[in-house]
Amino acid sequence: MIRRIVFCLASIGWFGGLARAQTLTQIADTLYNADGSKASGRILISGTAFKAVSGETITGGGTLTYTVIDGVVNLSLTPNLGATPAGTSYRARYELANGARYTETWVVPATGPVKISDIRVPVAPSPTVLFDASQLTGILGTLHGGTGLGTLGAPGECLQVNTQGTALAYDSCATGAGSGITSLNALTAATQSFAIGSAGTDFGIISSGSTHTFNLPTASATVRGALSPADWASFNNKESPLTFSAPLSRLANTISLPQADGATNGFLASADWTLFNGKENALTFSAPLSRLADAISIPPADGVNSGYLAAADWNVFNSKENALTFNSPLSRSIDTISCPACELTGNKNVANGYAGLDAAAKIALSQLPGHTHSEADVTNLVADLAAKESAANKNQPSGYAGLDASSKLAASQMQEVMGVAGLSDFASKSGTGTAAIGATPTALAADDMLRWSGTDWVNAAAAPKAIALAANGGNCPAGNAPLGVDASGAAESCFDVATQAEHDTHTGDTAAHSATSLNTASRIVRRDATGNFAAATVTAALAGNASTASALAANGLNCASGEAAAGVDAAGAAEGCAVLKGYVLTLAHSAFNPADATAYYWGSLFNAGPTPAATTRRILIPKSGTIRRADLFLALAVAGTNEPSTVSLRVNDTTDTTISSTLDLSSNIVVVTNASLAIAVSAGDYVEIKWVTPAWVTNPTTISGYGTLYIE
Repeated sequence: MIRRIVFCLASIGWFGGLARAQTLTQIADTLYNADGSKASGRILISGTAFKAVSGETITGGGTLTYTVIDGVVNLSLTPNLGATPAGTSYRARYELANGARYTETWVVPATGPVKISDIRVPVAPSPTVLFDASQLTGILGTLHGGTGLGTLGAPGECLQVNTQGTALAYDSCATGAGSGITSLNALTAATQSFAIGSAGTDFGIISSGSTHTFNLPTASATVRGALSPADWASFNNKESPLTFSAPLSRLANTISLPQADGATNGFLASADWTLFNGKENALTFSAPLSRLADAISIPPADGVNSGYLAAADWNVFNSKENALTFNSPLSRSIDTISCPACELTGNKNVANGYAGLDAAAKIALSQLPGHTHSEADVTNLVADLAAKESAANKNQPSGYAGLDASSKLAASQMQEVMGVAGLSDFASKSGTGTAAIGATPTALAADDMLRWSGTDWVNAAAAPKAIALAANGGNCPAGNAPLGVDASGAAESCFDVATQAEHDTHTGDTAAHSATSLNTASRIVRRDATGNFAAATVTAALAGNASTASALAANGLNCASGEAAAGVDAAGAAEGCAVLKGYVLTLAHSAFNPADATAYYWGSLFNAGPTPAATTRRILIPKSGTIRRADLFLALAVAGTNEPSTVSLRVNDTTDTTISSTLDLSSNIVVVTNASLAIAVSAGDYVEIKWVTPAWVTNPTTISGYGTLYIE
């Protein structure tokens, strides 16, 4: 029996350079960053060798670099969709200016233009696996598949061992006496197959039974094999080898940069930075200034050159006349002053000249031509003159009154308006009385008035003026007085009062006004005839000399330490005790502008600002106690930035106790309170406020301060 084994063989080739073909597909798109801006960078495109559908052979292994500017992608590639071998693809690696690094797989169709989203595939297609004939045992790597024949057989023929068993020959697949391959890699099964595996630490072929297994393990640090996608992605994302240009250098994993100096390029040291930063910025000079190395020059000015004004020239220019200005009709042209419209003085008051003015700035009559008119020649002149008042009638009977120097009528020109003798019929003027006032009234005084007596006008003395309303006291009972007055003058309610006699005798109609010699509650105690109180009426125990005592003194021993008697009982003992409180010291300073990082002291001088000198603003402690609370109030005309500062209370210029370490002057009104202080002080001690300012970005200004210290 003839055994036939038919193989389809193709060579396995690694990709080389990427070549452009005649048939290309355009890829046109726009790339955007995540924030919506257009991307820039580059796309590195590579691939394996393939045969395009149009017949062109495309080599692999090279890399096409396309630069993306302002998001624009416009390039052409040979289509690999449907190419041979099947499953070929392009690998596109993005390296963008925003730092993004990623890789895509592209499969390009034969027609375009297309967008990147049209050619991007999530999973790379699996290429067809081809084996080189040299990898198969028993096949010679010679012409025409290792048959040793000069020509190939006809279509449909099979390659068989000839009937003599001496060579291979083509013959009908149905005939032939020769036998086929009897053993492949030591396997002799009539039908054999191939399989793919990943066992082992290197590529190897294991033949067992009727199967030949091609093992290609995943590559690792100890295994040679196929590169896994994860490792490929890891290696692909690594930084490309870096090169360093002077002054940068690299030794193993150390990158170095020397310090710059006059002979070496490198980094700028902080000391050099401070030195250079303190130098003058480069100066530029415009003519007439010039610079040669470190010398700055300016030439003297003259008629041709700009420059500095020499002292001699200054004196010349300074002696010249100030620039003159000319008003019409005068004019000036360079150094010539002219007056084309001016009249010569010789033409004044002469024929064909001009008329001069007299002292009243008028043309003299002698300069006017002789010409007269009658009054009738002037329209309305006769009537207007007839309507005028003649000056001869001034201050004359039936004339008009003239004004004096103060533009008022003279008294001699006025009639008596209210003269007594001039009123002959007062009835027609007042509506009362029938006789003339005449001279009957005597001389009138202030507040006097004329009164009609029934027959004549007489002088009535001034009536008294009422300054208040008086109620009728008769409307109230004895011992009472009016509380108010109604419209008719009657008392409007009454209230109880004591009379002077009742006060003198301590007796009265009511118990409240009476006095007694008895010790009766709520009653006035009456002195005896000698002016003394009866012994039985005084029950309080008097401390000290009773005859000279002005107050009752309570026994302070009845109260605890720190307390005082609130009252005194009849026996002289304290009646209730009150806790003694402390006292308050007031501090202040006038407006001032603080400097950065400075300790200031203030307290006693209200009209002076804080000072860096301690003990000059301190306040005396008048009484021993404990400072329990400090309140500070600061008013700022201009607030600063919010850097915190510390304000303390200094005692005797030795001990500081913090009031606040977070004083913030970023607002115009600042209040600081510390009610948890416990600073013991003695009479004669001194205290002052100490404030250490920060380094502000913006300093506060015009700060006024006020404060209080509470001492128990």
